[in-house]
Amino acid sequence: MKSKLSLRTIVISLILVLLATVFYYYVMSRPREVYLVDYVCYKPPKSYHMTLLTLVEQNKMHMKHNYQEAAVEFVRRMVERSGLGQETHMPPATHLHCPTLGLNGSHVESQTTIFTTIDSSLERTGFHPQDIDILVVNSGLYSPTPSLTAMIVNKYKLRAM
Repeated sequence: MKSKLSLRTIVISLILVLLATVFYYYVMSRPREVYLVDYVCYKPPKSYHMTLLTLVEQNKMHMKHNYQEAAVEFVRRMVERSGLGQETHMPPATHLHCPTLGLNGSHVESQTTIFTTIDSSLERTGFHPQDIDILVVNSGLYSPTPSLTAMIVNKYKLRAM
C-alpha cells in the first residue's frame, strides 16, 4: 500500500512539474507587450527654414572655385530625390555663405535636437530622467566619442548599469 501511495505521489508530482514547465515556457515565449508612451518630433526654429532652390543655389556658390555643371546637377538631383519637401529645414551651418562644416557644428546640432526632443518628451509624459531604464540612440551620420548615449546619460544624470 505504501509503495502505491508513493508511486501515485511521484506521478502526480511529475505531472504538476510538467504542467508548470509547459506554463512557464508558454508565458516566456509569448510576445511582450510594449507600449508607446509618447512620441515627440523635433520642430526646428524658423531660422532653420530653407527652400530646396536656396539649397541648390548656395551649393553653386560654395563650388564657385571648382564649378562643374555636372557636380551642381548631381547635387540638384540628389536634393530632389532625398525626400525633402520644397519647404524644409537645414542646420545653421548650411545657411552660411561659407559653410562651417566640422564636428563642432555636428555636436551642437545633435545636442540641440536630442536635448530638445527629450525635454519635450519628459515634460509631456510627466516622467523624470530617473524613470528611464533603457536608452537606445541611433545616428547614421554622426558618431562622436564619447557616444551620443553617454552625452545623454551625463546631461540627465541617468543610471549607468
